[in-house]
Amino acid sequence: MDGGILLVDKPRGMTSADVVRAVTRHTGQKCGHLGTLDPMATGLLVVFMGNALRLVSCYQKGRKRYLAEVAFGSATDTYDAEGRVVDTCQVPDDLGSRLAACLPQFVGKQQQTVPAFSAVRVRGRRLYDLAREGREMDLPEREICIDALRMTAVDGPLARLDVTCSSGTYIRSLARDLGRAVGCPAHLAALRRVESAPFSVEEAVPLSAFLQGPRGIPESLLSPEDRLPELPVRRISVEEERRLLDGRRIAGAGFEGAEAIMLLSADGRIVAVGTFERGEIRTRRAMGG
Repeated sequence: MDGGILLVDKPRGMTSADVVRAVTRHTGQKCGHLGTLDPMATGLLVVFMGNALRLVSCYQKGRKRYLAEVAFGSATDTYDAEGRVVDTCQVPDDLGSRLAACLPQFVGKQQQTVPAFSAVRVRGRRLYDLAREGREMDLPEREICIDALRMTAVDGPLARLDVTCSSGTYIRSLARDLGRAVGCPAHLAALRRVESAPFSVEEAVPLSAFLQGPRGIPESLLSPEDRLPELPVRRISVEEERRLLDGRRIAGAGFEGAEAIMLLSADGRIVAVGTFERGEIRTRRAMGG
């Protein structure tokens, strides 16, 4: 298929949209990204190009892994280092032991409050616009899952954490909640994304190095066929491919409950993303053309 996936190591100070615009200008390809990183965050940003853009939704629920630095002793209105300080206290001498004792309660499925300064929409408006206007609001909650949460170091007021979590988890909110749990206000001081399943930052190219390279489609572009999302796969015959692309259905089994199915040709080419209903598979999104 045309297009592919570029793994970028995002620098601090740029928005995810800034990165996509820079890659688009450099390659001349239509691009989009998977999983927004705040400007203060660094690390893995997955950029899709060309026809691969049709697959973004298939990768959205991949697990994420972050290395976070949480600063205790002050809270901010944005829950990170870029916000206005709204509360302070003296950092307890036993911060490390307090933090170690409370970390287990944050592992597993839970409801997390969305930050006031976020792009989530409430009644048609972005929360950050309402927050900047000083509007009082009930912040929405969403279900998240933290699979692993490990403290790697404590240095004075700064704690370093290794977090593996579901898509949609706000590490800023986690920092705020950890502060409340240990009895000392906290905010997110630094964040680096190192994994967005099935991709790793170890495979990524620094944005500056990429932009200094030759223009056009890069040789480092990954093929979606070589790094499929964590979805069930169905190999289809030439005749089944013809039927699906004509808008008809094919027989299937064993895909109950699957949100989507990757439909691959005999030689491993992605033909379409499919859905399953009452023993039949139909095309949701064709990849050709």
